[in-house]
Amino acid sequence: MNTYLFQSHATKHLACITATISAALLMTACGGGGDGAAGAAGRSVAIRTTVEVAGANCATGGSKIEAGADANGNATLETTEVTSTAYVCNGVAGVQGATGATGAVGATGATGAVGATGAVGATGAVGAVGAVGAVGAVGATGATGAAGATGATGAVGATGAVGATGATGAAGAPGENGTNGIGTQGPAGSNGTNGLTSLIVLTPEPNGINCQQGGTKIQVGLDDNNNGTLQALEVDQTAYICRPIVID
Repeated sequence: MNTYLFQSHATKHLACITATISAALLMTACGGGGDGAAGAAGRSVAIRTTVEVAGANCATGGSKIEAGADANGNATLETTEVTSTAYVCNGVAGVQGATGATGAVGATGATGAVGATGAVGATGAVGAVGAVGAVGAVGATGATGAAGATGATGAVGATGAVGATGATGAAGAPGENGTNGIGTQGPAGSNGTNGLTSLIVLTPEPNGINCQQGGTKIQVGLDDNNNGTLQALEVDQTAYICRPIVID
């Protein structure tokens, strides 16, 4: 295997070096003497170029060029087919030249695109609570609303106490005196009729003319028909217990 080292300042010489290696491979098949019998078809030359890092082969890095006959005819240089290797190394950097004159100011470039909106900042601290405002004057009382619908009839109140017993009936007229001057006692007078039972009914009173804030309606009367229920015709007296009016 042949190894060659070329020191170059530019990779433009790679083509020349590749051609040199190819010619060297072809020349190995040439010799003196007369023409011999026609040989088998020649094999193509395959070349592989890779980057050579800075090291023992190239102090400043460069390119590694490998060449050899394409023995298996796959148009790719296999590692076992490499017969020649050369390196084209980068030249050492020259001394920095003097700073050139400042060029004319270029035209202003186009305005760049607007950047993305930044993230929302953290929420600031809550401010102090302001002083409580003075209490406003009490507004005028609004007009009385329309009377609400009549509420459902409340439960029947407990049966009132039994009325006092009626007065005893008048005594019967005295009987006539007997022949002996003592008359027989007349019959006892009939008992008076029992007094009527008084009943009381309590029902809720909605907001209205009787109670602005609602309350309780109280109805009292005698159970004229003795059925244990105070009916409308039996009500003798009605009163209201109203809730107090609250002024804000």
